Amino acid sequence: MKTEEFRKLVATFNDDQTPRVWSLLVTVFGELTQGKDVHVSGSMLSRICAEIAIKPEAMRVALHRLRKNGWINSQKSGRTSDYFLTSYGLEETLKARPIIYATRPPSERAWLCICNSGQQKPEGVVSTGAQSFVTNTQPSDSDLFAIELQPDESLPCWMFDKICDPNTISEAVLLAEKLRSLNGVLNANVNFSPLQTAVLRILIVHSWRRIVLKVPPLPDHMFGSNWAGKYCRSTCHDFLIRFPKPDLDELTCS
Repeated sequence: MKTEEFRKLVATFNDDQTPRVWSLLVTVFGELTQGKDVHVSGSMLSRICAEIAIKPEAMRVALHRLRKNGWINSQKSGRTSDYFLTSYGLEETLKARPIIYATRPPSERAWLCICNSGQQKPEGVVSTGAQSFVTNTQPSDSDLFAIELQPDESLPCWMFDKICDPNTISEAVLLAEKLRSLNGVLNANVNFSPLQTAVLRILIVHSWRRIVLKVPPLPDHMFGSNWAGKYCRSTCHDFLIRFPKPDLDELTCS
């Protein structure tokens, strides 16, 4: 695809807004560096950012922030620098990957539980009130009242709002609209350079990552009838299969 056409596509997907650069770079490292000691050159990061209309000074500030926060490190390579994930950055990336790249929801079943006054709730559950919570693990504590929530269960809106922030639900709806539009543009004959493919994947993964990492690990039916996350998950996966990730060597030589 011609450079100007591709940048127009990127701008449309981003609603003519520049993503938070440090957050986007976390996605870049997570997408391109999946193992220990995998380096990305500063020039490669600059090329990726240029395609997304991110200014060089904004990229430098973001890289400084990620270094300061212990996410990445760098080393000199000639007149430029190479960047790579620290042990902490790699650990956090590997922790998030199964959630971001999953093809199925994290669980298929959920239970609503009510506990006695003063009884401590288990870790990792989603609180819906002072004495109630939702969990994806069948409770074994006999002191709890528990009922499994079926996919056709009619829950009150306030409970859906407790389970997942309404803003996150709205963000998923907006992403679904973008993905539908993108699907209409990317016909079977479209051709991308390795760099364009990498950028497209980064934008798709980043958009989904910003949503799915804020969502509790519950079945899709626990987020209400307006939940577009199921469509986003499957469509993002379809795009990633359709446009395989180019190797770093291929990106460097393109």
